[in-house]
Amino acid sequence: MPGMSGRPPLSWSTGFSQWTFSAAVTAALLLAAALYGWGVLRSVRRRGRSWPAMRTAAFAGGLVVVALATQSSIGVYEHHWFWVHMIQHLMLIMLAPALLVTGRPWMLLLHTGSPRVHRATKRALRSAPVALLTHPATAAVIYTVTVLITHLTGFMDTLMSSPAAHTGEELLYLVAGYLYFLPVFGDEPIRWRLSHPMKIALLVVSMPVDTFTGVILMQTSAPKFGMSVSDIHNGGAVMWIGGDFLMFLAILVVFAFWARHDTVRGAAKRGWLEAARASAFTERTGPVPAESGRVKPPDLDNDDRQLDAYNSWLAKINNGQKS
Repeated sequence: MPGMSGRPPLSWSTGFSQWTFSAAVTAALLLAAALYGWGVLRSVRRRGRSWPAMRTAAFAGGLVVVALATQSSIGVYEHHWFWVHMIQHLMLIMLAPALLVTGRPWMLLLHTGSPRVHRATKRALRSAPVALLTHPATAAVIYTVTVLITHLTGFMDTLMSSPAAHTGEELLYLVAGYLYFLPVFGDEPIRWRLSHPMKIALLVVSMPVDTFTGVILMQTSAPKFGMSVSDIHNGGAVMWIGGDFLMFLAILVVFAFWARHDTVRGAAKRGWLEAARASAFTERTGPVPAESGRVKPPDLDNDDRQLDAYNSWLAKINNGQKS
C-alpha cells in the first residue's frame, strides 16, 4: 500500500531500506549515548575498575531499539499499517525500557558524579514525589492506564492524525515502561526493593492488560483509526501475542537472576562453613603434612592422611583422653 508521503509499499525490501530521521530524536539518542559513554570512562578513571560491560550493552541496546522503533521502516509505516503501529508500541513500552533500566544509568551517575552531585542525586531519587512515582503499584497503574487509554479510546484517532500528539505518545510509552520495569530490572538507589517472587508477581499481574487490549482489538467489527478491520485484527494479535511473549520472557529472566542469586549465596555460605570446618580441624589435630612433606590446607573429604588424623582425635575423645 503506498504511503501518504509517497513511500513505496511495505515489503521485505522496503522494510530494510526505508528510514525516516528526526533531528530531535537523533540528537536525544546521541546525547544519551555520549553521556552514558562518558560516565563509563569516568568510572574507570575514578574507581580503577571498569563498569560492567553487560550494563553498557543493555543501555546501548535500549537506545538502538528506540532508534529502530521511531526511525526505521517501523517509524515510516506505522501510520499506514496498524499492526506496524502495534509493533512500535511494544518496542517503546516494553523492550526499550527494560534494556535502558538494566543499564542502571542512575547508579552510573552516582559512581561518576562529584560528592555534591552524588548527594543531590541520591536525595532526589529517594524524595517523596519520586518514591510515589516509582512505587511498584503506581508504576503498574501508569502502565495499565497508558496501554488502555492509548489503544481502546478515541485518543488513538488523535494520535494517528497529529504528529505532535504521536511524539508525545512515544515519550509516554518510554516513561511508563521505564517506571514499570525499574523495580524489576533496575536495582537503582530508589526506596523500593522487590524480592524475586514479588518481581514475578508484578509481571504476572500486569500481563492480562496486553491480553485484554489485544483481544478487544481483534473483536473490532468496523473500521477505526483510519485502518481496515483486518489490519486492526492483525494489530490486536500483535499486542496479545507479542505483549504476552515479552512479559513471559521478562519472567524467565527474573527466574534466571533468582536462580543465580541463590547459587551465589549458597556458594558463599558453603565457603564460610568449609572455612570454619577446616579451622576447627587444624585447631584440634594440628597441621598435617602432605605426602610431599609440605603442609597444605585441610581437605577431609579427599586426603586420607588428614582424615586419619581427624579419626585419631575422635578416638582419643572416645577413650576419655584430651587432645
